[in-house]
Amino acid sequence: MGTLIGIISAIIFFLLSLFEIISKVKEAIEVSRDLKGFFEGREARENEKIRFVLFSEGEEWVLPYSPRRKELSRAEVAGAIGLFSGGKRFSLPRLSEIFLDGSYDAVISGSSSELRIPCPVEQIEAFKAFAKSL
Repeated sequence: MGTLIGIISAIIFFLLSLFEIISKVKEAIEVSRDLKGFFEGREARENEKIRFVLFSEGEEWVLPYSPRRKELSRAEVAGAIGLFSGGKRFSLPRLSEIFLDGSYDAVISGSSSELRIPCPVEQIEAFKAFAKSL
């Protein structure tokens, strides 16, 4: 009788251990699915194209160049604008505002996909003219 109780308790212990293992495997599969969704969403967000909008009083122009979010840096912003200056020096005295007012950070974090850059009207017209000549 004592060995029968020992065998039954061993079987019960084995089954409880097996159920615990199955539960942990199911948990791991759920975590894996959650992580996969997180990384797929992150990749989509990083590959999203960013629009550069130069604006002034009543005037607005979208640069015909849109880098991916993951490629965006301060140097990329200045370089993208420089592409449409026709090799000439350009002056955007308020460019630093986008880095100070949170606009650039909003684009980097993914809460915005448009970077609005303050620009004098005459500079916008010069950029437009150069873009048309391409």
